Amino acid sequence: MFTGVVQEIGSVLATAPHGKGLRLSIKAPETSQNLAQGDSIAVNGCCLTAVEVTATAFLCDVSHETLSGTNLQYSRPGAFVNLECAMKVGDKIGGHLLSGHVDCLVQVTEIKESSKSERSLSVRFPAPVRPYIVPKGSIALNGVSLTIQDCTDETVRAIIIPYTWENTSFKYVKTGDFLNLEGDQIAKDVFHQLKSILEALRGSGGSMTLDKLKELGF
Repeated sequence: MFTGVVQEIGSVLATAPHGKGLRLSIKAPETSQNLAQGDSIAVNGCCLTAVEVTATAFLCDVSHETLSGTNLQYSRPGAFVNLECAMKVGDKIGGHLLSGHVDCLVQVTEIKESSKSERSLSVRFPAPVRPYIVPKGSIALNGVSLTIQDCTDETVRAIIIPYTWENTSFKYVKTGDFLNLEGDQIAKDVFHQLKSILEALRGSGGSMTLDKLKELGF
């Protein structure tokens, strides 16, 4: 699990084909000091495993499935990535709980200064993740925990404070770029539970009993 609080901006040193996926070499002097072989690490919000660690860098393998569904497919030497080590029991949750499982790629539609001290970032998302986008709720973009400012059926806008802007890869993002989105975990759970109830109602002819609810886990 992760919290969406970026610990370091890493940079891609090299990429190499690895099976059907990709092996990434990432320069991260600070993160590498707290990372061991086999540890989980979020790279742009994707939960990966460190397969080799040195004093200043680490290697991780990206599966074909992860590669095809995240912006790690665009990784090139020199690219900047957000890094966060997996949380430990007892750690503070500075952002919100994240699984590191990206729901989809979204495209940046607008970046603008909303005031002298803040910027807003808007992205367009696909219809299947709409149930996970909750007004004033939480969202993760490239592994950064953000609060949703407002949203429509196709776009979501988040405010980024100066500290977050300067200490994440957002400062390198341009309109048209693709970001990794992970929706709110609580919204996902509620949506799927309600979906199960509705499907059960249809299957039972529209009637719901206490026994049926218990069977569904309520």
